[in-house]
Amino acid sequence: MAGLVSLVVRNAWVDSSTGKLGSDSTLTSTLGASVYQRVPENASFPYVVVGKATEVPDETFGDEGREITLTAHCWSDLPDDDICEKVANRVTILLNRATFSLSGFNLTYCLLESAVHVPEEFFAHIAVTFRVRVSENA
Repeated sequence: MAGLVSLVVRNAWVDSSTGKLGSDSTLTSTLGASVYQRVPENASFPYVVVGKATEVPDETFGDEGREITLTAHCWSDLPDDDICEKVANRVTILLNRATFSLSGFNLTYCLLESAVHVPEEFFAHIAVTFRVRVSENA
């Protein structure tokens, strides 16, 4: 298995037309959250940014796979704003035990690992981390 598979997973989450997060109307319209891989300079709150991943080989029983840890950072511009919790909750609903297509790979699982309120003075920030396992298409 060559290259970083986490890039394929990140795109499967973020893409605005087909991504699990980017195409969800509840997240983007009802809650008003944008979804980014890199936050633009003039981004409006609330938003979700899918952060950098850790990726390790997982070759259980001869199956060439990868285990990926990927975090969706949910942000609001008010420190006690409950919109950040609603956005983080929606991200969890969409991704925990989710199924989604990955070009060239099979998704084994996508499981919630943690959701942590990150102390920030002027913002609300919740980091929602998932463990994802993929294997190569046979």
